[in-house]
Amino acid sequence: MKQFEEIQLDEIDELILDLLKEDAKVPMNKIGEEVHMTGQAVSKRIISLQKRNIIKGYTIRVDENIYGEYTLSFIRIFMKSTKHAELRELLCKRQEVLEMHRISGEGCYIIKTKTYNQEALTSLLDEILKYGNYQISQSIDQIK
Repeated sequence: MKQFEEIQLDEIDELILDLLKEDAKVPMNKIGEEVHMTGQAVSKRIISLQKRNIIKGYTIRVDENIYGEYTLSFIRIFMKSTKHAELRELLCKRQEVLEMHRISGEGCYIIKTKTYNQEALTSLLDEILKYGNYQISQSIDQIK
């Protein structure tokens, strides 16, 4: 069984991470004001968090209401071949696929997709059919 090294974070590291999660572009001196440190000291802590792979990257949140209409779908895939690696590679490359999980129970995989038109969804489903059957559910309202 794989052993994981326990990562020790102090309260300041945790507060810095919380502030960066809210806004990854917040200036170092603003974070410094919140944690009672200089911007340079905060920067050194962030570099340390990156080197320890605690911070793995930065991202943006887009206001989807401004960006455009889309459909969220959850697709359960039932494999009819043993080409799991090929399917995973294909789906990892598809921009519409937001998440992919190998699951137990009914089916082999479940994916979460975001498509902006029916053609994009149909194209993805046609690709999936080369590997297995699917069951699709579309989101009609996001609760949380």
